[in-house]
Amino acid sequence: MSIGSCNKFVSFSLALSLPTFVKQLATSKITFCYSYNINRKYLTTTRCFNYPHLETLNSRQKEQICIYVDALLQWNQRMNLTAVKETSEVMERHVEDSLAIIPPIQNYYLSNCSSSCDNISLVDVGSGPGLPGLIIAIACPGWKVTLLESMNKRCLFLEHAVGLTGLSNVQILRARAEVFMYILILPLLVLSLPLLIQHLGVVMTCFLG
Repeated sequence: MSIGSCNKFVSFSLALSLPTFVKQLATSKITFCYSYNINRKYLTTTRCFNYPHLETLNSRQKEQICIYVDALLQWNQRMNLTAVKETSEVMERHVEDSLAIIPPIQNYYLSNCSSSCDNISLVDVGSGPGLPGLIIAIACPGWKVTLLESMNKRCLFLEHAVGLTGLSNVQILRARAEVFMYILILPLLVLSLPLLIQHLGVVMTCFLG
């Protein structure tokens, strides 16, 4: 039996008589699953941008970062997406660190691949909650970013985060890393470097550990 509406639903099995079911329901914890189309509102993220790489973003990009961080912290209460629990730590350890690798990517690409880095295609291997790939996609809207993640629950969060931030340059793939080859690879410590090269070795590939 299921009870639903356009915004939320709860499903349960009716294997008991109605009186017994009502009695059990009164003491049971029901989990509501909300659709991805939720109201955009700030939950915990501060408006203070005292981080050097974050300061380089425009107001829309900063807003997208706020939306992402709020969603990450909210979902992290229900599933283990990150060990970091505080907003300031997320901004410093996740957001800033993700933004910090953009200049090295640009420099490497200009030196080894092309005279322009405006339309780089990259894949974030083992993206987890979208780090660093989703942050890079926000900061570099001209880049095509693929978030490669094998765990379904993390893919659900990534879909949710991409929908909230309105990103159009992100693709989410639930798959193992070795079946894909891109020009630029961002391994997030899911494989040792030799094994990653064995699976994903391509000409003109940049490996960032």
